[in-house]
Amino acid sequence: ISPQVWAWRRRRVHKIARLVDRMLVFFPFEVDFYRDHGVRVVHVGHPLVDEVPRLEQVWSRGPVEGGPYHVALLPGSRPSEVEALLPGMLETVRRMSGELPLYVRLVRAPTISQALLERHLEAHHLPLEIVSARRFEVIADSHLALCASGTATLETGLLGTPMIVLYRLAGWTYVLARLLVRLPHFSLVNLVLGRGSVPELVQRGTHPEAVAARAAALLRDPEAIATMRRGLAQLRERLGAGGASGRAADEVVAAMEETEG
Repeated sequence: ISPQVWAWRRRRVHKIARLVDRMLVFFPFEVDFYRDHGVRVVHVGHPLVDEVPRLEQVWSRGPVEGGPYHVALLPGSRPSEVEALLPGMLETVRRMSGELPLYVRLVRAPTISQALLERHLEAHHLPLEIVSARRFEVIADSHLALCASGTATLETGLLGTPMIVLYRLAGWTYVLARLLVRLPHFSLVNLVLGRGSVPELVQRGTHPEAVAARAAALLRDPEAIATMRRGLAQLRERLGAGGASGRAADEVVAAMEETEG
């Protein structure tokens, strides 16, 4: 399975071309990258297509009339991400709640401890519900997700939930990343779709005041929500048909048989 050489340290692809007989990739945009460098490549699809169920998205029930907007917070799967993003997310929903009725739930990734999230909730005096086992159902039941950049954006997109993607690094780390990474988008959803279908807020753009203003404006704009949802509806098809793991296994067997032959 491909490392993300298409994102940074692209020169590694030359070593891969010398050592790899067949590269299996999750994302369709990886195919041209490897072909251009003479690597035999097969797009097997993404296992999330099988893992993320097809659920009714809350916007399908119609516009919000009087009741609260459901908001999901997905602060990431690494403790460092949570520490960087969750405080700002909590302040964002505090600001939004002053002008919109909200029902907010905090989605815990399996790699994040309950205690870490509870510590931040206590510090901000926000008694939000923390969910983990019902993560897909909660995301589908949300009018908007504030989402850390990463695999969670694909899960959220496959469920058809509008989102704002947040990305924040330490100052010098961000400067270095900008020098090394040459991509038109940083969220996987936009990379797969090949356009800026969902908003991406980076560094200073993740300030709570800015995020709250963007989120409130989006929730009040049915046309923008509908446009985003139409884009997200194409994500499952772009990632490929189900059965990615089986296709990957078949390719491994075929490669072994070629070697033995």
